[in-house]
Amino acid sequence: MPSIGAVSCFRVSGVALLQNQRVQTFGIVGVDGVGVHLLGNYGDPSTFVAKQFGSSAGLATWFNSLVALKGTIVTIVNDEGASNINQLIENVAAPQKQNANDLQGSTAIWTVQVKTRTV
Repeated sequence: MPSIGAVSCFRVSGVALLQNQRVQTFGIVGVDGVGVHLLGNYGDPSTFVAKQFGSSAGLATWFNSLVALKGTIVTIVNDEGASNINQLIENVAAPQKQNANDLQGSTAIWTVQVKTRTV
């Protein structure tokens, strides 16, 4: 089942970008060549899109549970069942809300963008 940390979702799409070695170059006036600082491994920002359906009250609780994950490192399981481990939750955007009266008796679908970084 798709999830972000311990928060279950109807759908989660996206794949985390892998970690890469980071370097920073520098030069010193009057000295030939270029110096390099090795900064370590970390991933570029990734975006996951999470969807959930239900009542407005239930969706508000779901959204607040996602917001509470900000600043924590979690595993995200997407729709295909792929686990994206060591994801630092950097931001949870405001939800986009849609009416969904015909979907399993639910009243709404909320879509949320979650920004992460592989650490």
